[in-house]
Amino acid sequence: MSKMTGDKEVKNIDSKFNELVEEGICSQEEFIIIQENFDPDFYLHVYPDIQEAEIDPLYHYLLFGRKEKRNPTSWFNAEYYLQKYQDIADSGTDPFIHYLIAGKLEGRISHIDQEPIISESNNVSVESTLSAHLFPDLKDLFDYEWKDDSPKSNVFNAKNLNIHFVIPDFGIGGGGHMNIFRMLAFFEYYGHDITIWIFRPHHKTPQEAYDNLIKHYNLLRAEVRFIDDSFRDAEGDVIFATSWNTVWPVGSASLFKRKFYFIQDYETTFYPTSSRSILAETTYHKGLDSVCASSWLGSLMENKYGNWSCSFDLAADRNIFYPKPKRINKIPRIVFYARMHTERRAVELGLIALELLAQDGAQFHVDCFGMDPKIDNISFSCTFYETRTPEELSEIYNKSDIGIVFSLTNYSLVPQEMMACGLPIIEFDCESTRAIYPENTVTFAGPTPDLIKDKIKSLLNSPERQQMQSKAALDWVEQFSWEGAARRVESGIIARLKELGYTDRPQKLKKDSVKVSIVVPTYNGGELFKTVLNYLLSQETPWAYEVIVLDSESSDGTAEYVKEFDNIRFYNIPKAEFNHGATRNKGAKLANGEFVAFITQDAIPGTKKWLYNLVTILEHYPNAAGSFGRHIAHDDATFFTKQEMKSHFEGFRDFPSAVSLQTEVPNGLNEKTWRGILRFYSDNNSCFRKSVWKKIPYRDVQYGEDQIWGDDVINAGYEKVYAYDAPVKHSHDYQPDDLFERSKIDGDYFKFFFNEDVVNKDEVEHIITTFNARDVQIGLDNNLSQDEIDYRISCNEAKFRGYLAGIDKELSMFSKNSDEKSKY
Repeated sequence: MSKMTGDKEVKNIDSKFNELVEEGICSQEEFIIIQENFDPDFYLHVYPDIQEAEIDPLYHYLLFGRKEKRNPTSWFNAEYYLQKYQDIADSGTDPFIHYLIAGKLEGRISHIDQEPIISESNNVSVESTLSAHLFPDLKDLFDYEWKDDSPKSNVFNAKNLNIHFVIPDFGIGGGGHMNIFRMLAFFEYYGHDITIWIFRPHHKTPQEAYDNLIKHYNLLRAEVRFIDDSFRDAEGDVIFATSWNTVWPVGSASLFKRKFYFIQDYETTFYPTSSRSILAETTYHKGLDSVCASSWLGSLMENKYGNWSCSFDLAADRNIFYPKPKRINKIPRIVFYARMHTERRAVELGLIALELLAQDGAQFHVDCFGMDPKIDNISFSCTFYETRTPEELSEIYNKSDIGIVFSLTNYSLVPQEMMACGLPIIEFDCESTRAIYPENTVTFAGPTPDLIKDKIKSLLNSPERQQMQSKAALDWVEQFSWEGAARRVESGIIARLKELGYTDRPQKLKKDSVKVSIVVPTYNGGELFKTVLNYLLSQETPWAYEVIVLDSESSDGTAEYVKEFDNIRFYNIPKAEFNHGATRNKGAKLANGEFVAFITQDAIPGTKKWLYNLVTILEHYPNAAGSFGRHIAHDDATFFTKQEMKSHFEGFRDFPSAVSLQTEVPNGLNEKTWRGILRFYSDNNSCFRKSVWKKIPYRDVQYGEDQIWGDDVINAGYEKVYAYDAPVKHSHDYQPDDLFERSKIDGDYFKFFFNEDVVNKDEVEHIITTFNARDVQIGLDNNLSQDEIDYRISCNEAKFRGYLAGIDKELSMFSKNSDEKSKY
């Protein structure tokens, strides 16, 4: 798509770029200027994290790269420009835009190579050399001196290895980084200590990098560091390079027993014959032990380069990718991994083959993902998707008839994810794919578009073959798991260390003491509590935990049911003595664990690693008092309850995972709102350090003990952590009358304890009108019935009028019992 703006032609300005303009991220004029001068090939070469993320390089630069001071071309260096011209740095002007509009005309220098070169002296700093700025992704590699292994000890503990990984910095959605972080998550679960070193960081701080890692990839306890001068003192059992350019810093690390190379693809083929392709291949001659993401890569490293190697198999996440009931498509649907900016995907061949198929008169629809931006004037029916979540991709796969994924080098995870959804796929016919896929699990096609077209046509026209291939593929992918892959790599590391003469000397095992106590207050929990209890008893953890039930004289059989379990500690509390704060204090006092998790009788853990994840993120933050997890509405909740719950907890992802009084107030938030975020804590789904609780116990209150405790620990200087990966299913659909009473209590509570009005009295009518109009539109957009919309309108009225009643001192429950505060 293109259009004219003034005298300029704007190319590829699809909806995605228009959104950037509409949101004020860049003006249309800025977009035109940057697009004309931006070098996508340079950007992808210099920043390999963009190569593996499914995002257009120009779009990434506009949205993220400019803020991160990434360089848009080889001839413009943003950091250099800002350092040289303080007036530009002080003004906050985009340096690239300034240079293109004014700086060039003013004779300003865009890059160090424009500086006069003085060659009389040999004392030129690395930062000022021409090559350091012309080839920033190459020059600094040779600042690292290769060193032999000289570990401080010849002993290791196979149950607790000290493992270091050196990685390129990452963006969002990188498949290679996802595989690394999945592996490391299992290593941690098995008891190993992980340190991640980021090479050439573009994140501002290691903490920011860790935050993005756990938000967009996997929850890890690992320490994240940048490679700087401290790297020379790094020590441990083993260290891994993870890309060809990280081999150089790893080679300089001497205080390890062994250097390994985590190889996910044959990177020398990523480039045309060039300096980079030669350097990439050179890394395979460096003698690092290879851990390879396929048997084909493992054989290549052994047979061609003479390296020790072990290999593992990629695995689809079967919790996300699995077959769902198929619908019959009147027009066949093809899903195509069309990641055009990654040349090894041979997308051009697939698109030409599909055009040839359309010319043959075939009727079909193609869902393209990974392509950015979209292509116009395609001769067949096609939908282009921008970045999709794994869950969204699973839905697309399950609605399709066949999938097309081409891998010209090592095989990728995408075909397995399609197969796991029961989708028959077409893969490119080459050495690496033939070495991986058994007969009948895929349809091999290629090398030319006409041959690819014939294979697509043949598979589309044979439902029987589709079904046979689907079954064979499902049987094949079921044998793989990331847990199995991690165990295989772990065994390989240990075997290699022993082979090299290092001694495994396990530490004496301590008595299997309880690490975490789960405390559940109950009262007539019913059948739902039985489900909750089953999930609690089946949590997957590498350490021991206990379950404590505090029951307030249930009359529905809850107590009798719990007493049937020998592994649950049961305590009866007189109903008249129940108090939200005091009862939880009793549970914490009874707890044997270093950590105490609280959950309510109607909150179902959303994963078997719910408890592990609550604790793991706390262990990363030693100054954190407690963690809380998100809530997901129950399956039978109303549409609006589901949306409201999702919106509330997704909002916490916009802030750092750990917050404290020292956290900078995010832009756009007032102090009152930020204080509410700082103290928010939910005992429906939480965990705290018992050592902190001993200093700051819950207050003896009948309501809102968790929010008050959250405020108390924040005011005491502790951090509080949001554990996104520890969800529970928990929600209530209140009738308007009940919602009014609950909101009244909330309004009263926040006024009394925090001196905050939940709503402004003068704005209540306007707020109700605004919310009603918004929700009516949401209801219409989502085809909700009039009854559902009317119910929501009634709830809005009840909630905000309840808040208003709650802040009325004459009606205040807490003010009438004003000795509440004096108890603390």
